[in-house]
Amino acid sequence: MASQASAQEPAAAPSLSPALSGSSSPTLLQEVVVTATRTDESAAQVTSAYTKIDANEMERDQFQNVKQAVNLSPGVFIGDTGALGATTGISIRGNRQMDTLLLVDGVKSSSSLMAGGTPLLSFASNLNLEDVETVRGAHSSLFGSDAIGGVVSMQTKRGSGDPKAMFFFEGGSFNTFREGMTSDGSLGALDYSLHYAHEDTSNVRPNNDMGVDSGSLRLDWTASDKLTLGLAVRSQVGKYQEPGSIRLVDDGNNDPNAHVEAEATTVSTYAELKATDFWTTKLTLGCYNERYHFQNPFDPASAHSLIATPYWDGQQFVYSAPYPATPESSRDLAESANWTADWQNTFQLSEKNRFVAGVSLLYETGHDETDYISAYSPSNPQTSYLSALNEGIYAQDQWEVLDNLVLTGGARFDHYELAGDAFTYRGGAAYLVEATRTKFRASYGTAFKEPTFYQSYNTERYTGAKLDPERSHSWDAGVDQYFLGDKLSLGCTYFHSNTSDLIAYISPNYNTPYFANLNSSNSHGIESSATAKFNDHWQARLAYTWTESEVEATYWTDLSQTTISGMQRAPRVPRNILSGETNYTFDLPVGKLTLGTGVYFVGQREDIDYSLTRPVTIGNKTTWAAKEADLADYTLVRVYGRYEMNKRVTITARVENLGNAHYQTTLGYPGLGLGAYGGVEVRF
Repeated sequence: MASQASAQEPAAAPSLSPALSGSSSPTLLQEVVVTATRTDESAAQVTSAYTKIDANEMERDQFQNVKQAVNLSPGVFIGDTGALGATTGISIRGNRQMDTLLLVDGVKSSSSLMAGGTPLLSFASNLNLEDVETVRGAHSSLFGSDAIGGVVSMQTKRGSGDPKAMFFFEGGSFNTFREGMTSDGSLGALDYSLHYAHEDTSNVRPNNDMGVDSGSLRLDWTASDKLTLGLAVRSQVGKYQEPGSIRLVDDGNNDPNAHVEAEATTVSTYAELKATDFWTTKLTLGCYNERYHFQNPFDPASAHSLIATPYWDGQQFVYSAPYPATPESSRDLAESANWTADWQNTFQLSEKNRFVAGVSLLYETGHDETDYISAYSPSNPQTSYLSALNEGIYAQDQWEVLDNLVLTGGARFDHYELAGDAFTYRGGAAYLVEATRTKFRASYGTAFKEPTFYQSYNTERYTGAKLDPERSHSWDAGVDQYFLGDKLSLGCTYFHSNTSDLIAYISPNYNTPYFANLNSSNSHGIESSATAKFNDHWQARLAYTWTESEVEATYWTDLSQTTISGMQRAPRVPRNILSGETNYTFDLPVGKLTLGTGVYFVGQREDIDYSLTRPVTIGNKTTWAAKEADLADYTLVRVYGRYEMNKRVTITARVENLGNAHYQTTLGYPGLGLGAYGGVEVRF
């Protein structure tokens, strides 16, 4: 249940303390953040850990999608099942991908069917985005369900200035072609921006083509000096051939037939009224609609492929003799929608006190059809449909109790039709030492996640019981040090989180799979970062994160519904992540040249190998469980250049994975190797 503050571009933040924004030159401390408090807030007053990547930075770094921008944030790991278009999810601070709330123009864009936001993230374009904000830590007190690890918010650009347009084309490795246009400007009281783009690639594996069309439109009408109305639409339609795992032992390996069609559309409208000098009220109405269609047609030729099954002989794992795979076909059609309404009221009670209160409605719908056919079983179609109406009320106060000391506190009550009630709260403090330009901050918050429709449907179907929401609490403490007129920032944060009532998959036999609130998880670590915006010529970012994360796993010991539970390292969560980007712009006799490089290192991860089992003994009970498998460390290096010949024509070039590293973010699904790309942009 979430609707962000608005679909409107943030104006300059009304500072709680004018002393903090006295400098006339741009500084990192004056950066405006919206997602942390649902209001425009300067960096000096933010009590949450956050990262903001704006449109200018994405253009300079030559990012092609949202995933690349989010990867610059400390505490974040993006996992996928291979190349461009593959299933994608965002993990924050060692939490699961489904514990990250996605917002597009203020509308919740992670559904109750595809909880990790796969239809959106797999193809999400960064074209015509104003910025991408990643706020880390529990934030359900502002946004409701899902914000356990944090929030990733994407904001469509608000047009300004004289109307202008840019057309672009890029081509390169893996038969990759990308073309499209953007335009924005002001027509009297109406501001507009839009984009359309098409991208095709063969990726590197056979039967792994990807194609996506994306578009966006934003309109903002200043009806009067007190009333503004707006509309924002973002949509994408993607097709992806899903060859599956490259490993012989995995089900559906190197499948020549499986493919996915995914659609994601967000519509957001708002009306903002400055009712009085101290009261601003805003109504946001929105809808997020997604459609995910996986198809794997019947292929008799698959009977000629061989697979081998591993088993434990009491001392080691051995493989059976290879035997023919079973010809089969399957399909899964998932369609869901979030309909949201949010009424937010902001009261500037005094120069140093701002109070926010509002109500939210979220109506979720979901429809899922699955069908499986094998050589030994007939068609077995299953259809489920669920809907739920959820209500929330929230309040938050920001108070500068002393000069440069800002306290933020808020609470929210939610009633979820399928998950019951949840009360969450959050508090934080930030203090800037003017003499040394040192900012100390700390926060504590709680969060929850509603069960997905799939979890609720199967549990009620087989047991008649209802699931409780998963509940979390987390805290962090950090320090930011500013140098060189606040153009260089160094930050370090310690974080700790714990989640209880985790929903576990239960399957005492193959005919009655369901879920129960059985498990827990916890994580802690250190985030460190350096951000430099010295001038228009030189910019840089560097982030390092160390994370220890573990999750409780539940195993069946027999068919009499006896379970044992134990903690294990959270799968796919790296202990070490290092990311960095830097670029410099040279003024040439003719035009400008920007050269840049980036690095991304991931180390110490484990995944779950479901093709292998191992004995697990907890107390006096022993059972079998899937084996943990180490994933190799990897380093990705990219270089890029951008030559602005004049105001009209720009030439671009980039090389991704310069070292041709062989890597997998998910076991059995390789990423792309060395790729070179070049393009041209023409502006009018």
